Amino acid sequence: MARMPEIEGIRMIGASGSGATATVFRGHQIAVDRLVAVKTVPWPLDSVERAAMQRRFRREAEALGRLAHRHIAGIYYYGEADGFGYCVQELIDGRSLRSVLEAGERLPLAAIVLIMGQVTSALGHAHQRGVIHSDVKPGNIVLRPDGSAALVDFGIARVTDSNATVTQMVQGTPLYSAPEQWNAMALDERTDIYAAGATMLHLLTWQRPFTGTAEQVIHRQLTEEAPPPSRLDPGLPPYFDPVIRAAMAKDPTRRYATVADFATAIERAWTLCHSASDPAGPVLSPARRVLPSRRSRRRPGLWRKMRRFLNAL
Repeated sequence: MARMPEIEGIRMIGASGSGATATVFRGHQIAVDRLVAVKTVPWPLDSVERAAMQRRFRREAEALGRLAHRHIAGIYYYGEADGFGYCVQELIDGRSLRSVLEAGERLPLAAIVLIMGQVTSALGHAHQRGVIHSDVKPGNIVLRPDGSAALVDFGIARVTDSNATVTQMVQGTPLYSAPEQWNAMALDERTDIYAAGATMLHLLTWQRPFTGTAEQVIHRQLTEEAPPPSRLDPGLPPYFDPVIRAAMAKDPTRRYATVADFATAIERAWTLCHSASDPAGPVLSPARRVLPSRRSRRRPGLWRKMRRFLNAL
């Protein structure tokens, strides 16, 4: 674990996590009396590499600072200190979907649809502002105390250029990363769509898209199509199979073009699923910011039940 940094105006409390390129600390912002998350990125020793990383850090921090969305953990400000850069961010006290999965707590289908609607809404906001998350996974989706989801850790996010693509060094989490992330290819919002699809597949089935060592997972991502959810769990309705197939296509050109398209497909699958069991129609509409429809407000039972479930996690 990295050493505790000293940042003016922040009383550091302790480390809360670390990754390949950054460490996150819990801190107290004294001036406004609030708890914050402080992400630190150490500078390389080589002067040329350090200058390049500093330029990229500033550019990306400024871009992330422009994101303001209910389902994205906000960035308050960023700065540089001796030997590292840092971002002071919103601290979300909640449970990640990874911890929910590891605890063996299976989410209802309606809750998964709600969460994915919020995640796609957050990604759409970022993509419209030229930011690719590039590490969407259950561990980076946190449930707030009110049950809503927040997308966190834009630590390896990339800012797109005028062609709406970006080439990055190999980073990400193998279980959920798109094939192009291992081929050093240009990334765009379809990279996030793949990872969101892999996350949804895991939530639906309780099974990871691919299994094995990191090398085996990457090889399978590059050579195999993702399994349909209903094959992994025969108890699931088949309506989400084509949704996951399109989101996780190996070839980016065969995926949904935008997260809005992905959200619409999720809504359509949910409509088919719910209509098959209840002719009164769907309760949720993720493409409409995942708020209950007028019809569901007349029939609020499932909505209230789902909210109570999420709040209890």
